Amino acid sequence: MRKAFLLVIFPALAMCLGAPGVTSAQSPWPPFCQEGSLPSHDPQYPADQLILTCIPAGWNGQLVMYAHGYVPDQLPLVLPVDELVLPNGTFLPQIVLSEGFAFATTSYHKNGYAVEQARQDLNDLIKYFKTLVPPGSLEKVLLVGASEGGEIAALMIEHFPDKYAITLLL
Repeated sequence: MRKAFLLVIFPALAMCLGAPGVTSAQSPWPPFCQEGSLPSHDPQYPADQLILTCIPAGWNGQLVMYAHGYVPDQLPLVLPVDELVLPNGTFLPQIVLSEGFAFATTSYHKNGYAVEQARQDLNDLIKYFKTLVPPGSLEKVLLVGASEGGEIAALMIEHFPDKYAITLLL
């Protein structure tokens, strides 16, 4: 049932979003979401990745993780707000949060073609997420990717099939 829910919601998300963009001035995050950063493991790109983690009350033990699309190199690192907020202000992850799923995303620690770096950053994000919840309570990670994030999601399921329960490519 939950997988079917995600299979319906996230393709609709892709149709509504269009091209990826940069963050808007206002943060749409619900109060139980936390922004932060995680250090880079790549000396060539030492910037910290920006992260967002949301764990709703009544969390069902599953995490939906969003891999964002391509962002030009010259732009600053930002969370993918514009990819996650509809023009009417609807924060799309709120839909999965209201169903009891947790949500997380990252800026990655570099822009541009970031497939290899994103793999490490997403795995680091899961490690960090596990520190926020009771040990052993994370049952499944569902990875959603749009544009370049779709490529990243496909590689993640290929290289780490035991870590991700499902990957949706948008």
